[in-house]
Amino acid sequence: MIRKLFWVICAAVMLTANAASADDTAYAPSQPYDDPAMHYVPPSGYVLLGIRHLGLNGIGDPTAVAAWAKNPRTRDQITITVTVQNFNGTLDAFESTTEQDLRQGLNSFFVRGKSRASLSNGMPAYWLHITYGGDVVQSLEDPQQAPAGTPDTATAPPVSVRYQYMWIDGARGVMLAVTAPLDLISEDDARKILSSATAVRFPGT
Repeated sequence: MIRKLFWVICAAVMLTANAASADDTAYAPSQPYDDPAMHYVPPSGYVLLGIRHLGLNGIGDPTAVAAWAKNPRTRDQITITVTVQNFNGTLDAFESTTEQDLRQGLNSFFVRGKSRASLSNGMPAYWLHITYGGDVVQSLEDPQQAPAGTPDTATAPPVSVRYQYMWIDGARGVMLAVTAPLDLISEDDARKILSSATAVRFPGT
């Protein structure tokens, strides 16, 4: 079954939109996310959009369990999300499956970088750098090479950049991602934003 990763990626944006009529005081202060196999502390300046804790029986397809934002409800919003799903295969299989699901769920999806990595405590992971949105992927690489009829930047859909760590913990596949408008954050910025994450094998697996 094709997983609805597009909706997972949009979850934090939808949370923000739902809160758009509320005062800023409705946002809870930034706080860490902890579960039996993961710990993450967002940087200062990120406000909590939503958080929930689910046992293994409470997840199946990719499920967003935490989201934070900087500059919420603005064009410069930067969003951090934690997504989990049941998964008992290899790390390579998780990366491949997730990449395919993202490709099917996002407009103009393009992998700009992918490499083996590790979290700060040594947990094996993949690091993925993608862009999506807009109409022509090639124009991101070289605007002069965009085919005839390409919309100009004033009318084209916005392009977003997403950086993420992906790992498995014996029971789940986990994605920790930061998403922003293209060129708002660099890859080094993204690594710093996500650098506090640690993970271990899920207890009992």
